[in-house]
Amino acid sequence: MKVTILNGSPKGDLSVTLQYAEFIKKKFPQNRYTTFNIAQKIKKIEAEPAEFKKIMTSVKESDAVIWAFPLYYMLVHGSYKRFIELIFERKAGVAFKNKHTITLSTSIKFFDNTAHDYMHAICDDLQMQYVGYFSASMSDLKKNEKQKQLTLFAKSFFKAVNNNEQFSQSYSPINYKQIKYNPAKPKPVIDNSLYKIIILSAGIKPKSNLENLINYFCGQFTKDIERIDLSKEDIKTGCLGCCHCGYDNTCIMENKDGYVNLFKSRIQSADIIIVADQIHDRYLSSKWKTFLDRSFFNTHKPSLLNKQIGFLISGPYSQTGGTLQTTLQGWCEFQKAGNIGVVTDEQNSSKTTDNLIRDFAARASWGLQNQYITTDTFLRVGGFKIFRDEVYCALQIIFQADHTYYKKNGYYDFP
Repeated sequence: MKVTILNGSPKGDLSVTLQYAEFIKKKFPQNRYTTFNIAQKIKKIEAEPAEFKKIMTSVKESDAVIWAFPLYYMLVHGSYKRFIELIFERKAGVAFKNKHTITLSTSIKFFDNTAHDYMHAICDDLQMQYVGYFSASMSDLKKNEKQKQLTLFAKSFFKAVNNNEQFSQSYSPINYKQIKYNPAKPKPVIDNSLYKIIILSAGIKPKSNLENLINYFCGQFTKDIERIDLSKEDIKTGCLGCCHCGYDNTCIMENKDGYVNLFKSRIQSADIIIVADQIHDRYLSSKWKTFLDRSFFNTHKPSLLNKQIGFLISGPYSQTGGTLQTTLQGWCEFQKAGNIGVVTDEQNSSKTTDNLIRDFAARASWGLQNQYITTDTFLRVGGFKIFRDEVYCALQIIFQADHTYYKKNGYYDFP
């Protein structure tokens, strides 16, 4: 049996996640394995057609595919996300069709479910046979019972491949035809002279629905709104996963590109943050995901405390399967920010979209003036307890900045 392993860690061969795949290889040496360090080499994969073709050829010639990845902000790494985008952009999905597949991750269990749900949906979109997932904590491989569990999981997977077992799809294909959004002339009625609003986007096509959504939103306010296009900012790489920031929140790339300065001087100085982006497969763009990943230099503490955050989205937001909705809500709750909500261009009429944007803009202003912060759900409460316990115990030696912050702010609320 030939198996292709697609490694989603920017650390490449040094990835903890990859060691789980290596364990499977040692337990089942009768198979032939080919591994590609996707996230680490994404620039080469994107720039060199031969490199991308090599991966697709391996997948096509394989009997099975293993998607192996660490979690980065509730999903896969931004560079892994870019690889998935390339598959669809280059219409290379045929290489994956009917291949049996599994997803394998490592994390501290913070939104591991959304990462696996997203990958499951992608596998369904590629018409693969999705056998299941294995979500491991980073040190699980040291435990005998977890080794046994991983061995059984892999045994079940290879059995399914050999027997050509069939699996039903969990996610319906996206069926979307964009309706052109032609907004009316906006009337600036909201005074924003005393606070700062930014629009955070990741490349906007002229005269597109997304540009029209942004323009109509900005037209509700009396003063100009700052727009930040991530595709034009000096962001040289995604998060390297080095945890250099754990000691004092200093990113190892701080003096090598402009990301940290962008975040500290422009993002954190805003009162209202509007994320404006296009749906790519079942999430936002990889540029947005890379931006989100890099914000991890703030580690496991809120960096946008008391901001108002909202989303303008072009594309089939309602068809993405729930992962995008959950991760956006979870991000707002983790930041202890006000969640203004989402406006999309999925409406049947431009007038309806206009009305939604007007109310959306008014809510943003009202939420800020009244300092309204959305109440916590399980997403915040459960996530917080995971961070609290991990930082107090296993992660404390690495994430000293978190430990200091948690002590100071009463996060250690257990006896």
